[in-house]
Amino acid sequence: MYNYGNIGSKGLFYAGNEISALLLVLSSFLGIHYWKWNSRKKYFLLFIISFITGLAIGSKTAFIGVLLIFFLIPQKKISKQTKLTKFIYTILGIGLVTPVLLFISWEFIKRTELYVRLIYFYDKLDFITFLLSNRNTFLLDAVNVYINDYSWLEKLIGVGQSTFENRNNNSIIEIDFIDIFFAYGLLGLLIFVGIIVFLWKQSKRFAKSEKYPYANFVNMMLLVLLAVSSSAGHVFSSGLAAVFIGLLFGLMYKSKVDV
Repeated sequence: MYNYGNIGSKGLFYAGNEISALLLVLSSFLGIHYWKWNSRKKYFLLFIISFITGLAIGSKTAFIGVLLIFFLIPQKKISKQTKLTKFIYTILGIGLVTPVLLFISWEFIKRTELYVRLIYFYDKLDFITFLLSNRNTFLLDAVNVYINDYSWLEKLIGVGQSTFENRNNNSIIEIDFIDIFFAYGLLGLLIFVGIIVFLWKQSKRFAKSEKYPYANFVNMMLLVLLAVSSSAGHVFSSGLAAVFIGLLFGLMYKSKVDV
């Protein structure tokens, strides 16, 4: 994942963040399948394997995202029909498992070069810059370039990905909404936001009907991917994960008749 200290792994693909996004999407596919078909042992085993894979990649997005997804998939709305004992056991289970996994993760990180990297940047940067992995600094630089180097037409329709990177010393912000804005202008951002809003409304509308069993899952994953894209980038613009993200959104249209 990082050249310094040979931290993490990416396999045959260079884009580490895209590998993380792909892991989250594919593991969520299998996770929802096992949960809906009451394969609890397979669900738990998949969670452990996905979590270990996330740690091996060396990306906080990967292993934190896996924790979040496998925590959210079993969740249901609390209603009058919810059994108190089942609710209590669920809360206790979450309360016990989450700290244990976080402790194991931290102990694993402390034994790798990733810990050295984290400590180095924590001492060197302020806390906000450390949490955002320097993205706030990249953003300020990109804003200056946008104000001074973009024409009014370029601010409207953008300059394209390559020119955006060239004007910013071959770097991007790694926050999808912001990168889309600087690369494709205000018009490109509005189109992207419009698509996201459409998907969110569609999944919410379909979730009201029992005919579409995966609509709630799609709505949840859309929000997770939005959160990931705001902290890691290369999610909605990922060529590696794009096909599977498309399949994910398409699941909302799958009815019980097709299942």
